[in-house]
Amino acid sequence: MGALLVILGVEAYSIMLLVLAVKKPQYIQLNLGYFVFLILLAVCSGLFDGFGVGNSVMVLRGQ
Repeated sequence: MGALLVILGVEAYSIMLLVLAVKKPQYIQLNLGYFVFLILLAVCSGLFDGFGVGNSVMVLRGQ
């Protein structure tokens, strides 16, 4: 259960950073590489979250 919370927290944090970057375009202009990194982080955490949630639900149902 703790792992699920960590995964959700990472995804929420990366989404928050993406929203901030979209709403404040000057950040993108200042550091495009950082913005690309945020996109990759959000995509990877989204995939990881999908697997994590599926596994956690299966474990909880098993118990």
